[in-house]
Amino acid sequence: MKIVVLGGLGMQGKAALLDLARSGRVQQVVCADCSLKDWDRLKAITDVSKIRPVQVDGSSKNALVALFKQGFDAVIDLLPLPFMVNAFEAALEARVPLVSTNYGKPIHRLHEPAQAAGVSLITE
Repeated sequence: MKIVVLGGLGMQGKAALLDLARSGRVQQVVCADCSLKDWDRLKAITDVSKIRPVQVDGSSKNALVALFKQGFDAVIDLLPLPFMVNAFEAALEARVPLVSTNYGKPIHRLHEPAQAAGVSLITE
């Protein structure tokens, strides 16, 4: 599997990256964050051979769509709440499943379009 972790260098993101890097079912993980300044800290605590860092602006739906369309099997959204709608709309447009730790009320309107497109969008 190929997975994108949005907010990959945050506290939750690093934990997700550690688990994904150790999984035999995962071939590639993209650590997507607005800043890669903590990348060296992650490299110090885990094998990053499966993980590729990518700087991305979570406030830009277009930037997220471009990233998601690179052939990923799923996206894990660990971005702050203000970026949630962008992440979900981008996942729907790119037709890639997304799971988030945020509550679903802000994206409730996307349920029917996602269902029609066959895209799983999962909130907490």
